[in-house]
Amino acid sequence: MSELQALLARFEGLCPPSASLPPFVAQAGEGGPFHVVLCCMTHGDETGSLPAAIALLESLQKGTRRFAGRLSVVLGNPPAARLGRRFGQADLNRVFLPGPPSWERSRAAELMPLLDQADLVVDLHQTIEATAQPFHIHPWSPVLEQWAQVLQGAQDWVTRPMGESFATGTCCLDEYVRDQGKAALTIELSQKGMRPQTTALALAVMDRALDAAEAILSGSDLGNMTSGATKMRLWRTSHKQPYASAELRLRAGLRNFEPVQAGELLSAPGTSELRAPCPGVLLFPKYPPRDAAGQIDGPLPVDIFRVLTPLRQHPLALGWPTGAP
Repeated sequence: MSELQALLARFEGLCPPSASLPPFVAQAGEGGPFHVVLCCMTHGDETGSLPAAIALLESLQKGTRRFAGRLSVVLGNPPAARLGRRFGQADLNRVFLPGPPSWERSRAAELMPLLDQADLVVDLHQTIEATAQPFHIHPWSPVLEQWAQVLQGAQDWVTRPMGESFATGTCCLDEYVRDQGKAALTIELSQKGMRPQTTALALAVMDRALDAAEAILSGSDLGNMTSGATKMRLWRTSHKQPYASAELRLRAGLRNFEPVQAGELLSAPGTSELRAPCPGVLLFPKYPPRDAAGQIDGPLPVDIFRVLTPLRQHPLALGWPTGAP
């Protein structure tokens, strides 16, 4: 049995049969009125947070850790994980809204009632390509900034005004929760795969989420927990390069948060020219798998890379909306 299969079986063993819960959802805690939902493997090949989720649940089960509130831990797409794939029929992190039927859309529908009950959702992701550092990626609001500072999962934050979608015409898991007026954050921990530093970071974020929720249950104010917190570096997407043709290819080795200069050549030798339109850092460079004939295996991604630039002023100074969450 592979390490992943063994871990999935171990997680399943922490999920007693329940008519009221979807599969691959484990619950713990003492049932107080603050519900934390931790989401792992929303993409099937992003398995790095799975060992941390198991460690947390087992510590709660053994009584070496306690949580006065209610905890739900969700594994989003185990069937894709078993196949070593990001998803099966559709991207689970884009289908929290009506649309064509797929296994992932059915999975989103069965998770929605649980997400509707959450007070805080932390969705733990990993990047496809290497990343220079972990980063938050979700809209800005005063409450989300406080939670980001409390969780300490990353110092960098790729952000946007509240209400602006990550991908037009889709709805991500965290977007669905924020639409219910609840706090939801996404953190990209590392490049996909299991490694000790990813497990350690995921477990630290999970622990801080529970500690903060417990403090709130005891009457503490979230804002008071951010005293002395490190100021976060805020980034905005300045450019999205359309993946206009399957002939487009990036040069090898580009990673997330790779610095680029205006006009820098990003395309692979002998392919259609791609240049950075402005200085900044790269986000989500794409190297989709290709078959023996060089054709992309699967649908063409919407964009081949994005360029981030620093947010020169705080969102409050820019007049961004400050509404819930």
